[in-house]
Amino acid sequence: MPENIGRMDRLITIEQPTFTQNATGDRAQSWSEFAKVWARYVQLPRGEAVTADQRVAVKDVRYRMRYTPGVTELMRIVDGGREYYINRIEEVGRRESMVIHAEWRDSNT
Repeated sequence: MPENIGRMDRLITIEQPTFTQNATGDRAQSWSEFAKVWARYVQLPRGEAVTADQRVAVKDVRYRMRYTPGVTELMRIVDGGREYYINRIEEVGRRESMVIHAEWRDSNT
């Protein structure tokens, strides 16, 4: 059953990493737009993680959207100025829609 388009109320940007060489010959990563899509946002319970002996707030989210070929776990989602890194992608039905599991980390806590 296709996703109800009326519930997809957020316009998100999916970005992919791009790599260039800077003036010193080092490889530099930047991000470029892969697609802009409408999605339904679902916030999961807030958690906490420890990275390099530092506590950070973790915000796990899910985005449900129409199937978009080419989206991978190497990409990220930009929503409202926040960058969410993709952890997992689930295809729903036969390419009817997809659910993207992503997280945002706040090291300022």
